[in-house]
Amino acid sequence: MAGLFLEEPYWVQNVHYLKATLTRYGLTFSAKGSTIDLFLHQLQVAETLRRFKIHGILVIGGFEAFHALLQLAEQREDYPEFCIPMTVLPATISNNVPGTDFSLGADTALNEITEICDRIRQSAQGTKRRVFIVETMGGYCGYLATAAGLAGGCDAAYIHEEPFDIKDLLRDLEILKSKMDHGKIERGLILRNEKANYNYTTDFLFRYVSQRRFG
Repeated sequence: MAGLFLEEPYWVQNVHYLKATLTRYGLTFSAKGSTIDLFLHQLQVAETLRRFKIHGILVIGGFEAFHALLQLAEQREDYPEFCIPMTVLPATISNNVPGTDFSLGADTALNEITEICDRIRQSAQGTKRRVFIVETMGGYCGYLATAAGLAGGCDAAYIHEEPFDIKDLLRDLEILKSKMDHGKIERGLILRNEKANYNYTTDFLFRYVSQRRFG
């Protein structure tokens, strides 16, 4: 939508076109940390829906898209224009859309991470007593790290949903070292979700593991 006309966007201009359109009509998406500021101008959105006689909304996206439509639905008592069918087509590698088991892109990302972990293991066949740390995407959702850890047979996976501290890290490393000492494994693999913990970052894990003596 632009001005007083409805325009059909081309594939190559979808990203910039969508961002400009949403901002123009009050659908402002802004994510910072765990806070999401959506729909700052509900009146403007309602006016747009009424002007163009829009009778349904289909949003393709992740948690932000879900939260956006949820806020619209919560304003239905104040804005009759929002009393229309609204649907979210889950499309995010984070797989964090409430009410869905899988979202578009999540399986592809999971397979990619699993394949990368397999490549790390294969390339490290000639090494012994080494620990590899892999950081996965997913925001605050630990689906990718958990599922990839199970599929790739990693020794530990750290996610935001399961809080951990330095004692947990020390315990896991001691278990890993014990496995190496007893010849059960030759090398270790640790996965960490990108926002698993504010303090225990991937760089911290790297330095902490490097300080331990596995050799």
